[in-house]
Amino acid sequence: NRQQAQFIRNWYLANEAMSRGGKEDAGVQMAAKEGADDLLLRLGDAPSLAELAVNPLLLTMIATVHRFRSALPKRRVELYDEIFSVFLGTWRGARGIEQELTPEQRKQVLQPLAWAMMSRRLRQISTQKAMGIIRRSLRRVDQDMDPDYFLGIVRHQSGLLVERENGFLAFAHLTFQEYLSAMHLQSDANLLRLILEQVTDSWWHET
Repeated sequence: NRQQAQFIRNWYLANEAMSRGGKEDAGVQMAAKEGADDLLLRLGDAPSLAELAVNPLLLTMIATVHRFRSALPKRRVELYDEIFSVFLGTWRGARGIEQELTPEQRKQVLQPLAWAMMSRRLRQISTQKAMGIIRRSLRRVDQDMDPDYFLGIVRHQSGLLVERENGFLAFAHLTFQEYLSAMHLQSDANLLRLILEQVTDSWWHET
């Protein structure tokens, strides 16, 4: 808990200073303290989210959502939804950066990829196979966008997809793969029946 609190306070101070041209005056320090205190309070009120905060990557994403939204959902599934919304483009749109696809469209394209990886029990997949998996879902939202280009913008703009080794992609954290798989199966009753058969399998527990 002490390390988390120190991380959050340092993170808020660094981001407040960066947003104000590198200044660390009294106003910056006060704003950073208010933001950090509020986030720590909200994590204390939501044990399910506090469990995620033990991971530095997830804690950074939680802090980013909190600073951008000035709030924090209490349920994990709502937090994941906010993380994908913010990191897949909302914050870029707020800064006036033109978006080729909305965050929701990008999420819809990624869902079949996450499901395919869960079904094959993979934590990483070759870029070539990933391109083949998303081709159909990408065509539904943009008939002209190349799958390789799409994967590239998600990697470089959001950080939710990473290149683990040359030519292989993975979600930045397994929990994101599990979340997108859960979103994907909600729209297909056959997939829902399939996963009910796996209820005792720990691989599928989070999904």
